[in-house]
Order: sequence, then C-alpha cells, then structure tokens
Amino acid sequence: MTIHASLLVITSIMVFYMEGLIAAENKVVNPHWHDNRCESCHVSNILEGEDQSALKETDPRKLCESCHNNTDRHDLQHASGVKLSVEMQKQLSESFRNALDNGVATCINCHDVPAQCLSERRHEQRRNPKFLRDGPYLSRTDICYQCHNKTTYTRLNPHDQITEDKKLRKETCGLCHDDSKGLSEAKNIDEVGFNIKGDLSKMCNGCHPWKPHPGGNFLFNRNRQVEHLVVPSDVMQEHMKLMEKQNGIILPLDPNTGKVFCATCHNPHEEGVVKSVAANKGADSSRRLRAKEICNNCHEK
Repeated sequence: MTIHASLLVITSIMVFYMEGLIAAENKVVNPHWHDNRCESCHVSNILEGEDQSALKETDPRKLCESCHNNTDRHDLQHASGVKLSVEMQKQLSESFRNALDNGVATCINCHDVPAQCLSERRHEQRRNPKFLRDGPYLSRTDICYQCHNKTTYTRLNPHDQITEDKKLRKETCGLCHDDSKGLSEAKNIDEVGFNIKGDLSKMCNGCHPWKPHPGGNFLFNRNRQVEHLVVPSDVMQEHMKLMEKQNGIILPLDPNTGKVFCATCHNPHEEGVVKSVAANKGADSSRRLRAKEICNNCHEK
C-alpha cells in the first residue's frame, strides 16, 4: 500500500471514529458494522436465519433518513433521488447499475450496504469504513467518476460567485440562499434568507465534512472537549461586538439558533459579492477567515 493510500485509510478511520462519538453524544445508535443491530433496519435479526429482505422501509431513502438528515437536500455530500440520464446510466459499472431504482440514484448506489451487514465482509471496514461501492478509493472524488465523465466533470464550487467579467453568478447564490434579490445590499445576516431553515452549518458540512475542527467537536486534550457551535455567553457577545468595531468586520451568529456557525469565522463569499465593507472582510483570504487572529475576536487574550 502506498503512503497516500495509508494516509487515506488512517484519515477515513479517524473520521468514522469521530462520527461514532458524535452519534453517541446525540444518543443515535450507529447500526453500521455491528452484528447485533440488524433490527435498526430489519424487522428481525437476520443473523438468526430469518428473512434478510424484511426491511422496515422498502424505499432506501426513507430507511436511511430514519437516522440521517433529509437525503435529497444539498447539505449532504450528494443529493439522493436523482434521475440519471441515459448516457450516464450507460457508463455505470454493473454493480452501480444494478443498484439503481428505475434509473434513480439513491443512497445505496454509492454505499454498498451489505458490506457492513455481512460478517464475512467485516474485514472491509478497516479500508472502507463508509462502505463505498467498489471501494476503497484513493481520492475522495474517484467515486464520482462512476457516474460522471472524468474528462468533463468538475465539482461545483459554491464559492465561485463572480464571472471573469465581474458579474454576479446568481445561480450560485441559489445554492445557499432562497432568494437572490437584495443579497448584495444586505447589511447583516438577518436581511437574507437561506435554503436551510435549521442549523446553517449544514450548508457547509456537505462539502467540508472533516472533523475534528475548531468549529465542531475538537479534542484540545484528553480531558477537555470544547464545542464551538454554541450560543456565546453575554460577556463573549459583548466582546465580539467590541472586536467587530475595532477590526471593521462582522461576526454573524446563526439567526435561527443564535449559535456560532461556520460563517461566524469564515467568509463564504467571493471578493466583491457583498457591498458592505465589514461583511466583505476575509473574502478570498487564506482559509476565508474574517480576521487573521480570528480566535481573539471571541476570546480575550
């Protein structure tokens, strides 16, 4: 195994482990890769020799959504329930083609569910913890080329918001916002609308799933786990307002929850999209941080 492949395996295992911790924290039982949790999806324990096809839901999307978020929205890495073109279906391997539901791609197209159900395939967990069909893959996007043409396919970049002739790509705005009218002139986050009506961080997690991260569950040491995506204390909010004026920036909180979210620290917009000088700070900067010493804008030195 190459060094690249080894690092990928280690990273995948870490991500899978962290997701397991988060699932446990949220009191969601993770049924994957376990012998004794068949009844999470099946009406009976298949290991006892009973009917393996007796699922609680015949629609794979409904079954997956009993634990996962709505799979037809863009807050996940790929929407489910997508009708594939005839050309795209032709280029699929037999394994991927057989997993289609009348030409519609669902969760089970990319995720080979039996891999984590059957004990004889349990050894695959180490190298393919997400049980990706025909995996593991060296690159995160290699599985995309099972459906998409590698020579013409490019992953959509929601941060590419301005054309070469300096015009706004309104279709890109629609990936996050429910209405593009007045976005450029908006002075604060309360004046714009979003497709996601709950936790706004879900808009980012579909493309940026990696954990740990300072904006999520981050282990600073073995005994202390800090959660950043929370409602700041009154004292901290006063400090944030002070730093906004001092540094000429904005530190928006999620208008739905009042919590810190990804865009509190990172500016998701391209330079020039937002007309407000303060809201434009950090656009196209390194890691899109709104300020160089971003931590000091919430925490006092």
